[in-house]
Amino acid sequence: MRNMASLNTYGNFGKDRKWCRIPEDWPTGPLGAPGHREDALLTEEDSYAIFCAACNLRITDFESVLEVNGRHEHTFVNPAGVSFHIGCFSSARGCRLEGIPTGNFTWFSGYAWAYALCTSCRVHLGWHYSKGTGEEFYGLILARLVWAKTG
Repeated sequence: MRNMASLNTYGNFGKDRKWCRIPEDWPTGPLGAPGHREDALLTEEDSYAIFCAACNLRITDFESVLEVNGRHEHTFVNPAGVSFHIGCFSSARGCRLEGIPTGNFTWFSGYAWAYALCTSCRVHLGWHYSKGTGEEFYGLILARLVWAKTG
C-alpha cells in the first residue's frame, strides 16, 4: 500500500492544480488541508495512468514519476519566451521522439533533448532528455496530460 503522504511529495494533486484532471475519488488537498483524507491509501488494486489530454492515449504511469535535480515539477521559459510547466517521468511509452537530439538551449545541464510527441495524435507533449551515458527521462508538459484511475 502506498501512503498518500508519498503521493503528495510528487506534485500535490489537489484541486488547485490546473494541469491535471482529478479523479473523483482522489483525496484532494495537501496533507492536513480541509478535504484531505489522511486515511486514504492506494492499494495494489488502485492504479493511476497518465493520458494525452488531446486524444486519451495512455502515455505513462504514476510509477514513472521521477525527480530530476531534486524535483518532479519544473517551470522553464524557452528562447521564444514561452513558459512550460513540466513533470519528469522515467518512461513514456505513448510518446514518439521527433528530431535529432541537441544540447542547444537545454534546460537540464549535460542532457540533449528531442521532441516527445503523442504517438496517436502527434501533439507535442514535451521532450525526451538523454546523456551519452545512457541516462534518460521525459519532461512532459503537465497541462497536456490527464490522470485517470485504471484499477
